[in-house]
Amino acid sequence: MNKNLKKQFINVLLQTLPVIFGIFLALYVNQNEQIKKDRSYVNSLLQKSQEQIVQDSTQLSADIKAHLELSKLFSEHLTNPEMSVLEIIQQNGGLNITPNSENYLNMFVNSKIEHLQISKSSQAFEILELLKGKERYEELIQQTIYEEINSNSEKVKMKLMMIMNDYGQLEKRLLNSQIKFLNP
Repeated sequence: MNKNLKKQFINVLLQTLPVIFGIFLALYVNQNEQIKKDRSYVNSLLQKSQEQIVQDSTQLSADIKAHLELSKLFSEHLTNPEMSVLEIIQQNGGLNITPNSENYLNMFVNSKIEHLQISKSSQAFEILELLKGKERYEELIQQTIYEEINSNSEKVKMKLMMIMNDYGQLEKRLLNSQIKFLNP
């Protein structure tokens, strides 16, 4: 009887081993397919992020020049009581604040971390942080201009000159970070 039980056990084992092996093989193949899909998705997000940054950086370059020029105009008219904040902005041709487009960059950063290129990921985080800083400056600029639009005060012009200068410098850092992100 002992021999018969041993034979049956070996028989069952030989019949179940291929099934177990097949299940493990199917799981392995499925996992590899999912990894390929995830990598493809992350790479497409990276490509779309880069395309978005190329578009944004073109506008950003023009904005930097205009914002630093506005800072210079505030400096030039600092002590001129005849020029209001509104007139200085009009002399500059207005104030252009371009909205940030960070959708793909956020999606890239939030995608599966094991598939991210570490250098691209850290550069993307840096860009997102600079974009947050840019948004804070934009709110400050808009609020200050709204409150002081008709002011001729030297203090107000000095404040706006400093804000616009700092904003332009932040935009330069953002542009440099975007260029680093685009170039491997």
